[in-house]
Amino acid sequence: MSDESGHVVAVIAAHLTWHWASVDVQRLSSTLGGREPAQTLVLDGTGNVVVGPPPLRNRPWSGVILDESPLLDPPLDPRPERASTPRFERLADGQTILVARAPALIESEAPHDAWQVQLSEPKELVYQRADALALRIVWISICLGLVTAALGALGARHLTNRLKRLTLSAAAVGRSEIARIEVPSGRDEVAQLAAVFAKILDDLHQERSELLKLSGELERRVAVRTREVIRLAEESRYAAIVRERLQIARDLHDTLAHSMMAMLSEVRLLRKLQAHDPDSLPDELARAEEVAQAGMNEARSAIAQMRVNTVRDTGLGPALSKAVERFKDRTGLHVEFAVDADAARFGDERAEVIFRMTEEALRNIEHHAAASNIRVALRMLDAAQLELQIEDDGVGFDTAASRPGHFGLIGLREQAQLIGAVFEIKSAPGQGTMLRFTLRISPEAIF
Repeated sequence: MSDESGHVVAVIAAHLTWHWASVDVQRLSSTLGGREPAQTLVLDGTGNVVVGPPPLRNRPWSGVILDESPLLDPPLDPRPERASTPRFERLADGQTILVARAPALIESEAPHDAWQVQLSEPKELVYQRADALALRIVWISICLGLVTAALGALGARHLTNRLKRLTLSAAAVGRSEIARIEVPSGRDEVAQLAAVFAKILDDLHQERSELLKLSGELERRVAVRTREVIRLAEESRYAAIVRERLQIARDLHDTLAHSMMAMLSEVRLLRKLQAHDPDSLPDELARAEEVAQAGMNEARSAIAQMRVNTVRDTGLGPALSKAVERFKDRTGLHVEFAVDADAARFGDERAEVIFRMTEEALRNIEHHAAASNIRVALRMLDAAQLELQIEDDGVGFDTAASRPGHFGLIGLREQAQLIGAVFEIKSAPGQGTMLRFTLRISPEAIF
């Protein structure tokens, strides 16, 4: 025993027998499972066997280290004084064993004097145990693989069953057997997929309900519009009948009324001649006959024009050209007619009205204007405006003056209003007359 300064102040001595070492060696051997011929020895610092079988006791260890001895990297214990590296060694009888040593130190002894506990086992037994361990590892791996495969199959079967139930639920919804997809419990992919499908189906049902509601509203509106269209069609048919009556009235005015007025004038003249100049009576009778024949021809022409629709067949331009030629042949007046190609192709029901208005204007010129030159022009002002202009150099008249019993201008205004055309008239006494009709049309109407 030492004091604080390091001086030895006392010594304790003990005498030990060897029976404790043998007991410890036996206990160490028993911890190895009693395997034979595994051997446990205790070596002193010089390599002599101090604990072990009697044939080896108090003799130096004779094993020779082989190059094929395995080295552990890293070693079991990196401390030099605690190093214990298993090695293969060959004994004097040629047997190869695996040897592992562990130092048993006493604190007062130097490391090179330390005793060592040696464990040894034949090479064959080591390899047998290694093969057994490898086989055990193989079997454990196979068992783990089988267990993993079984668990995977069970999981896949469970997932497949959930997917099958989801598929059957979706098919039932498709057959309208149920209203909503059954969402399985859980938070796995199948449950999430079913939730998404259910949400999509709910949205589709909601959209379908909204579409049905909208369809019902549209059907109601269509029914209302249908009744309105029927009402408008009835009104349109009535308006067509009224327009036709007005057209007949205008045609009668333009033909029979003029002819009857001329004949009335001739009859009055004949009565005067009978009283004052009987010798002139035959010539005036011939004149009256000519007037009656002309009136008859005009009536027949008007009836023929009412039966034949030349404007729809040929277009407004060619129909006006033929009407102008007939006017020139009938009156002998000089007429200048101009039409562009786009305006000439216009030929719907409004073109017929414009054609009738042109004929009315030409008859007014023939009977009232006393003109020598006439100009008729049909053209497109732009892509959506059609213009018809008729001018003469006749006597003219006061447009603001009232003309009782004359319905020509009134008829022209009415017809222009029916087709939505703008009617303009410019005239003054001694300055001729200009009529202009402007109609807005769609580009498709000229094709």
